Amino acid sequence: QSTRVTYHRYCILFARFCAMFDKPPLPVDADTAVKWLHTLNLTYAGKTVNVAISAIISWSALNNLANPVAVNPILRLAWRAVRKHRFVRVKLQKFPIDAKLLVNVWRYFLAEFVGTNSFVALRAMGMMLTGVEAGTRVKELRLATVCNWHDVDSETAAPPANLMWAY
Repeated sequence: QSTRVTYHRYCILFARFCAMFDKPPLPVDADTAVKWLHTLNLTYAGKTVNVAISAIISWSALNNLANPVAVNPILRLAWRAVRKHRFVRVKLQKFPIDAKLLVNVWRYFLAEFVGTNSFVALRAMGMMLTGVEAGTRVKELRLATVCNWHDVDSETAAPPANLMWAY
């Protein structure tokens, strides 16, 4: 049942993609299918791309049409290229902390806390540097909280709203 639902979703997705290029979804147009395969490769994991193309092959078979990958040499080459690279994406999985983020944090720190001897300010910068040294990613660093000993009304101290920033 779940495979059927998954295949159905990918067939609808493929039909909508074909509609953007004014092409009918069946029989499968090789150029449109290659564009769709490319788009899937950029946004989904390799196993998901495999399921998506399998859904289109099955949909073609249900409509008494030949396997589009077997019939179209262009699509066959594109699919072979996807499989040859073992479903490895070139896009980063997560955003690592980079120089742009560090510069933004440092600017915020200088603008807000220079000239103060605030323990909270020093602790905030210490947490940032600890996060950099630990090799955390942006989302992990944003989720980190530290107990605020000066604020007895709250259990945890969230970072200032403008620190969730412009990254």
